[in-house]
Amino acid sequence: MRPATKPPPDRTPGDDPKGSRARVLLVDDAAESRELVQLVLEDLGARVESARDGRDGVERALGGDFDLVLMDMQMPVMDGCAATRRLRAAGFRAPILVLTAETDPARLRDCLAAGCDGTLAKPVDVGWLAEALKPYLGLDAAAPDAASPQRPQPGATPARRSDAPVASRLAGEARYRPTLERFALRLEAKLEEMETCCDERDPAALAALAHWLAGAAGMVGFDAFREPARSLEALCRDAKWSEIEAALHELRALADRIGLDAEPGASREADR
Repeated sequence: MRPATKPPPDRTPGDDPKGSRARVLLVDDAAESRELVQLVLEDLGARVESARDGRDGVERALGGDFDLVLMDMQMPVMDGCAATRRLRAAGFRAPILVLTAETDPARLRDCLAAGCDGTLAKPVDVGWLAEALKPYLGLDAAAPDAASPQRPQPGATPARRSDAPVASRLAGEARYRPTLERFALRLEAKLEEMETCCDERDPAALAALAHWLAGAAGMVGFDAFREPARSLEALCRDAKWSEIEAALHELRALADRIGLDAEPGASREADR
């Protein structure tokens, strides 16, 4: 997390046995991200509402009594920085934390200048995220004070040329199983959309889908998809169709190897 423009507000935990009854608005266009972060927040006792884009988030935030807003940076309709700027202009005072995979210092400074209190790096590690959010929920934890977004180290990324299952680093926790299953189903539909975009030579739409995959896969712990998806997104900028087709083939092969019951890192061990 970046240094907050102001410290987390002092809160008195409610009577809930989990310690916090803070109301949190979660604004993110990615279903996987919303599901995972909501689980973390609810485990801490928070009451969570969600919005799918910045404009909807602004309307909900101004119409409700929230203790914290978690705002994705890159969203359709209105991005996180623009939404934060609009909220602050309207007098919204609760802390706003931006969730982002962005690493450009200038873009991160823009978020702070827009009025957010800090930035949380995607993809998140659920344990680290819980500790980072506790000060904002009135729970006992030291506020992070790193000079740049804390970026948790992902789990082991399986070697690409292997027949071993591709596992999520969250595979060992039963409560995340429904989220992983929904991701696997969405992935199949998104890959079909990607292949259609490739056939129709639509690089902009394909790049958007690749961007979704890099973010969504990272959020739910399927780190093996992140680098190939980012590479595909970059290839789309130059419309390198032969390389794009090869990248899609690689992603399809990875998707065919998803193992929801596999232990994280298993495929890497199998290749040794």
